Formats: sequence, structure tokens, C-alpha cells
Amino acid sequence: MPLYDPNDPYAVDLETRLVEIQAGMHARDLDLYLASRIRTMSFVLDAFVPWRSFMVIPAEGLPTVFTFVIDSARLLSETWLDEDHVRGYFGASGADQIEVIQYFIEDELGITKGRLGYESGMATYTAEGWMTHYEYERFRDALPGFEFVNAHDIVDQASLIKDEGTINRFREAGRIVDAGHKAAREAIENGGWKGMTETELAGIAALAMRREGSVSEWNFAGLNEISSGWRTGLGACTPPTTKEFAAGEALMFDLHAMFKLALGDHSHNYLIAPASERQRWHADNFVACVQFVADSYKAGATPGDLITECGRFAEERGCSD
Repeated sequence: MPLYDPNDPYAVDLETRLVEIQAGMHARDLDLYLASRIRTMSFVLDAFVPWRSFMVIPAEGLPTVFTFVIDSARLLSETWLDEDHVRGYFGASGADQIEVIQYFIEDELGITKGRLGYESGMATYTAEGWMTHYEYERFRDALPGFEFVNAHDIVDQASLIKDEGTINRFREAGRIVDAGHKAAREAIENGGWKGMTETELAGIAALAMRREGSVSEWNFAGLNEISSGWRTGLGACTPPTTKEFAAGEALMFDLHAMFKLALGDHSHNYLIAPASERQRWHADNFVACVQFVADSYKAGATPGDLITECGRFAEERGCSD
């Protein structure tokens, strides 16, 4: 098992994480847990796993991860597992992920029947990693002696309360994003925005965050999300374009950083002078609503509660539309 260094502010106790997952498996009478989500890989392996991968967790002992063969050596170098527990699959007939995992379970683990937990559900995030219907049918046919049980809540429960190392990682990721915003503002103020495009601003912010220790702008939402003018009204996930900034426009800079798998993510909005009274009215309402949510954020509050209460607050201000 990996050694936990209490003197490292970013250390996470991976042994405890595995023990808690296996305790959840025992409580559900599961013989195996077949993980497919990115969050589960990150939680157990403490490494970046971008390719389609699966991880077999037995009721006792170490997990084994199966990833696309071109990335298996890199993953082995970054995780705590040894080469026996980091495997590559080719994706071709006879050596695809389904067949490789079937042989591993039956021939190496010696398990041919029992209860197998897997991860199925839905999310707003495309690359969540839920087992697809096709994968489910293939695994079910390959492992006919097993009862398949949707058990993603075992990992969700184990990861619900963050340890100190994880919290510190998120704080550092947030600090890195702050550095990106500082560089972005310095780049556009005092007329610096003239002739600048959304893509150029995105690069300036990305470079600043990389210099501070970010390893990725985590790209499922289009890397850093930069919009200007009419594009600020499109909502989230606005990958930057070659559109140039212009006087009188609104700007939205939503920056992303990654530090030790923790993601930093927050945005700032700007108005390029001259700002109209209506623009100032929208800006003041936005600031008031954000402050209201921050003041209402407390133990026991749910996202639904905050949305409902903020909606009422916006109605009182006449800006709910």
C-alpha cells in the first residue's frame, strides 16, 4: 500500500479510501466492484486516467486497473500500484477490455460467480464514465455467473467528506485560478483589450496558471471559457473564438486549473467602457445575487434550497428574468 506522509499538506490516505470501499462492498455482499468512472479512478489511484478504463476491486486485496495500452506505462509511473495491477488492453478482438477483464476475473482471481458491483447512472458531464449499455451487455454475457448490481453509491459515500489533503489541493487549484484572473485583468486594463481576441486572452490566462503549477485547463468544457459581447449571453461552456473585444461590451472569463487532480474553476465578469446604465443594473444584480448565495450557504442547505431562495431574492429585486 502507498505510504501516507502526514507532513505533506497535499497527501491523501489511499489505503483508508480502499478500505472504506471494500467495507461498502462487504455491506452489500459484493464479490467484486467493476469501476468505470473517472472520479473512481482518481479517488483510488490518485492519478489521471483519461482513456476508457476499468478497475477491478476485489473484496480483499489490491485493485487492478485496465487502461488503453498506449497510456498504461505512463499511468504505472504515476500511481501507487505495481505493474501487476496496472494492465493495458489493445482494444482489438481477442484483447479488448471486456475479454481482458473476463480472463483476469476468471483465470487470475479464480472467481466465476457472485455479485458484481458496477457504475451506472446519468450526469451533466459527458465523460463521467458510466458503464454504457453496450458494455453492460458485453460484460453480462462474458460473466454469466455474476449478478450485476449498480453500486456507484459506495464510492460516492466514501468520497463525500473530503480529507485535509484533498481540501488543500482544491485550495491550491483555486489560488492558481486567481493567478490566471490576475494576469487576464492586467492584460485587458488600460486599453490592453484593444485588438485582443478571446483566444489570445485564454492563452494569457493559461500561461499564467501553468507557471503557478496547473497541469491542465481540463478541457471537457472547451478549456478556458472566454466570451465577449453577445456571446456572454450564451451561458456556460463558451470555448474562446477569434472574436475581438470591443468598447461597450461585457466580458466573461471562466478559468480552469488542475493541481494534483483537484480542479479550480471560477469566473469574473467585466464591462469595457463605456458601460450603459442597463449593463450596470445587470452587473449590480449579479453581484447582489452572488452575495446572497454566499450568505445563505450554511450547513444543511441544499443546492435546491439555494436556487429557490435566490430566485425569490431576484424576484424582489425585479431581475428574475
